[in-house]
Amino acid sequence: MTGRSRTLLLLLAAGCSSLNSDANGVVAIEVTSPATAVMEDRDTINLVTTTLSARALNLNGDSVDVRIVWTSADTSARIIDSIVPLIAGNGTFGAPRIQAREGSLGSPVVAYQLRSRSDTLALSGSDSIVVPSGIDESDSLQVALLTYNPAGPLAGRRMIFTIVSPVFADPADRTVEFTDGGGLADTVTTGTNGQPQTRVTLTRRAGKTAPDSVKVTLTVTRPSGRTVPGLARPFTVYFE
Repeated sequence: MTGRSRTLLLLLAAGCSSLNSDANGVVAIEVTSPATAVMEDRDTINLVTTTLSARALNLNGDSVDVRIVWTSADTSARIIDSIVPLIAGNGTFGAPRIQAREGSLGSPVVAYQLRSRSDTLALSGSDSIVVPSGIDESDSLQVALLTYNPAGPLAGRRMIFTIVSPVFADPADRTVEFTDGGGLADTVTTGTNGQPQTRVTLTRRAGKTAPDSVKVTLTVTRPSGRTVPGLARPFTVYFE
């Protein structure tokens, strides 16, 4: 399964006689989790995007309809709902260990990386940029990703800039594009100052007439799938 990992715990005690003789009895718990398991402080995984799940299996490898309960092996995370499961980061750093259980049978432990919460986006420049006539490339779209606890910028997080207006029904007909990559979207990683490590700029396409203005949105999501707030409106780039 792309981008996700599966682990399986089998009850293999001393000899096969220890397995449940009932063909429909639970002998294994299969866990599906993200290939890179990350959660943020005070953010709840599985609330928006279900990336952690489990199912009970019998001797034939078929699913068994039983109640599976999720537990946390330490205090780095807290269980809000042990059935869904809904699990929240409980601290700024750590390695929460999550396990699914059915009775006395436990699944493999899933270890998450707990990191600082992505709290807000803050402009570090203007959200309105003018590109003078005769100039092809705009100034940088400047914004920073910040956390409140402890207060400061966040490095190593992904930002996605997207041209949303004008709408090009055929991307090949675009009259402007991101300088890096030459498309209608640009994905960058934040540096130590919380800002894009590489400049995010727009460029007129050669032989095309740029529109009077271009609107660009910025999306940053937490591991839960929630969108980081902060920007009240899109960037607007004016071409003279």
